[in-house]
This record gives sequence, C-alpha cells and structure tokens, in this order.
Amino acid sequence: MICSIKVCGVTRPDDALDAAELGAEYIGVIFEPSSPRFVDLRGAMEIADKLAGRAKIVGVFTRQDCGLILDIQKKLNLFAIQLHSKDAEACCGDLSGCGAQIWKTFWLQSNGDVDSAEKFPADKILVDSCFNGVLGGSGRISNWELASKLALRRAVILAGGITPENARAAVECVRPEILDVNSGVELRAGVKSKEELRLLFEN
Repeated sequence: MICSIKVCGVTRPDDALDAAELGAEYIGVIFEPSSPRFVDLRGAMEIADKLAGRAKIVGVFTRQDCGLILDIQKKLNLFAIQLHSKDAEACCGDLSGCGAQIWKTFWLQSNGDVDSAEKFPADKILVDSCFNGVLGGSGRISNWELASKLALRRAVILAGGITPENARAAVECVRPEILDVNSGVELRAGVKSKEELRLLFEN
C-alpha cells in the first residue's frame, strides 16, 4: 500500500523544500509556542514562500483562539488545520467553511476512544502518541492496533514514533491514508535530516 507523507514540525524553509522535493505531500508547521518546533507567522510565511506550492501546508494548533487560527489560515492559505488538543470540538464549528480541511488528533487507548474518533466531525483523524503529558513529538509509537481498527472506518493519519526503519511496517499494519513523521527524521528538535528523509521515502 502506498500512502501520502506529511513531514511535521518543520521550522526551516530549506528543510521544507528538501521534504517536498523528496516526495512529501504535506508540510506541518506548529503554532504552539511551548513546542520546541514552534514557528511564528513570519517564519511560516518564509516556509510557504520557499515551498512555492510544491507541498500543502498544515497548521498545527492546540488551544489557540479560533479567530487567530482563521487569521493564520487566510494569510498562509493553509490546506488543513490540525487541532492537536483534547478539547477542540467547540472550535470545529467556528472553523467550518473556512476553506481548509479540519484534522483532529486522537490519542487512542481503548475501543471507546476508537468509537469517539470515528464519530468526530473532522475531515481526517490523526492518531498520535502521548508520553508524560507531551501530546506528540516524543518519538513514542502510537497504538497501531487501535489505529488499524479506526482506519477501517475513517481516513486516518498515523503519527507517533515513525522512523525510516518502521515506516513500512506502520503502513502495512495500519493502512493509513497519510503517514506523519516528525522526530524520527530529525538531527535535533525542529531540524530535519535530509539523509533520514531520503531513507524514509526509499523505505
């Protein structure tokens, strides 16, 4: 099975361009200030300018105000808004009709979580891992068994500990629509390795 690739946590324009030229369809930019991969609007615009349409930009938000999210979406022409928090349902209604897809992150721990994710009003569901309260970017593998159940019912984006070494196994096990890689292709937080990205696409 072949799926699309999202390279998330990009902070540098050249890394974004490398990922896109290797085959990434989506570039994720994180707007959470507490993240070591945070990018402000000016930095995100530099990334968008460097990409020049070679890949679709996904904005990752946590508890930001919906008005701010909409403002960033318009200025960057975001393809998708990724709501990366556990209490984002109220914001979905305010964002509907903005012209961007809505992707909602879930941290699956039970079949009940799978049922909740299936019913959530979003275009796609992103499955990620959570470690010591850190919601993503920890390098820990998410629950592939539960993610595979969800993927039978919804369009799933699989994140959480994806590396060049386990990417093929992740795709074969879960069969996601999109594979989301972040820390698994980094030299350090926010700095991507072109060699690791190359290996990812080869595998």
